Amino acid sequence: MMHYERTGRRHAHTVRTALLVTGLVGGLSGCDVLSTEVENPNVVGQEDVEKPAAAAALVSGVMFRTTSALGELGVAHGTIADELTWRGSFDNVGALDRGVLTVHDQLYIEPGYEDLATARWLGDEAVRILEGHDANGDLPSRQLLAEAYWLAGVNYLLAAENFEEFAVSDRREPGPIVPRGQLFDTGLDYLAQAATTAQSAGDADLEVRALAYRARGYWSRALWSKLEPGATPAQPLIDDSDANALAAAVLARVPAGWEHAFAFTSSTQQSRLGFEVNSRREVAVEDHVIEQDASLRQSCWPENSSCSHDGIRLMDPVDDIQDPALRREAWTFMGSFVYPIQVGVSARELNLILAEAALLNDDVLGYTARINAVRGLESSLTPYNAAIHAGVDRQELLVHMRRTNLFLQLQRRLLDMYRFGIQAPVWEATGTAVTAPGTVFPIGKSECNSNPVVGAC
Repeated sequence: MMHYERTGRRHAHTVRTALLVTGLVGGLSGCDVLSTEVENPNVVGQEDVEKPAAAAALVSGVMFRTTSALGELGVAHGTIADELTWRGSFDNVGALDRGVLTVHDQLYIEPGYEDLATARWLGDEAVRILEGHDANGDLPSRQLLAEAYWLAGVNYLLAAENFEEFAVSDRREPGPIVPRGQLFDTGLDYLAQAATTAQSAGDADLEVRALAYRARGYWSRALWSKLEPGATPAQPLIDDSDANALAAAVLARVPAGWEHAFAFTSSTQQSRLGFEVNSRREVAVEDHVIEQDASLRQSCWPENSSCSHDGIRLMDPVDDIQDPALRREAWTFMGSFVYPIQVGVSARELNLILAEAALLNDDVLGYTARINAVRGLESSLTPYNAAIHAGVDRQELLVHMRRTNLFLQLQRRLLDMYRFGIQAPVWEATGTAVTAPGTVFPIGKSECNSNPVVGAC
């Protein structure tokens, strides 16, 4: 499994590769279920997993499941938000498009929950095993332990951001629903350990990555506290001191276009998000975002011979031109077919976090500097100037730039829609997204069926 930091339009400036052993994942998650009297070389025993030589494969297994969950949850998020719309044949995808979030076995959500629950357990298991190796002095590399901490932290944050309820079990020992605040705290603690361990191991890239995800984690926790009551907050803007300090620290150490992304490749796995939009076309990019061709299932972009023009419909509020950030994000996504990257955090997002804090504090200079740090990445955009662009609403500009620069990134647009009082064109008045803004995905049906502590859905 590969993941990388991207510093410009071209993909990898830094690529890390770890051995992917899919059988290890299956062995960890399913070996207790299998009962056989013949020797099966494909079943990995617990004693094999706990050997120091298996450390890299164990971490890679966590990465595989985490990445898979991101693909599933990414298409679920885009569909309920106003980024994607239903064009296929699965009725419960149509319900998701209409803002219904009460179906526990909904396509994308249920497999996303299963993958994330597996990744969460694998992450905790990897940390436990690698910490043991570290204590015994036989850990192959402390970078692997830092990577395990980082992945475990990411998975706890994903659980907190994406699910109303999330159970933490241990193998066949059923676990209870863990409060979302506790999930956030655990994720942030793991990421702090990842940064410290990476620093001691001399891995500056991993240290910065852990700090960046920690900044996003603090910011996301602050956003969750605003949306928790299930109503549009009176003050939607966020100013979190921990998130701000970490964001500024990371920005001082990375290139302007830096981002960290999870990768899907032909040698690992497809992205469910990429498959459903670019191949099967169960869902398509919303027509009011990018114009669709006559089939209503594919966007007008340079590779679509059915269109003779650029379909970008969102206009930059300052220059009143087709937004180039959206074009860059969308064309990269479509051009990757079933293997688009899933961005987890970026310098763009960290600058927008700081711009938002400045906006809340009426710091026009600080807001302008951070907004223009993002605008400056697109050569066709004019820098924002409060004196010249007095007719541009600063909050609306922030919302627009988050929408275009963070396009199809998990739980960005939907939560922005909730907090800023924006509704998708097809949301039903009785749908959860309208009646209980702030609601995210329900716990998976499989958890309800198999976990007696959780109970029936």
